[in-house]
Amino acid sequence: MKKIILNLSIIFSFIHTQTYDTGDIMSSSHQNQSFDVCYGDYNSTFSFSDLNGASNSDGKYWISFIDMAATW
Repeated sequence: MKKIILNLSIIFSFIHTQTYDTGDIMSSSHQNQSFDVCYGDYNSTFSFSDLNGASNSDGKYWISFIDMAATW
């Protein structure tokens, strides 16, 4: 019984992990999330809205490829 529950939970977690598909545009709430940055061209925080020409002050658009992988 424990083996069945474990297998079902693993399958369920793989099915419901992806929010966006290839080519999808991030929602504005996800674009406005702030992340701390320890180096780079940003003062102290970074958000993906900095790369969106409609919401940044430069009017420049940037194409971003985001690859998130985890190995446990």
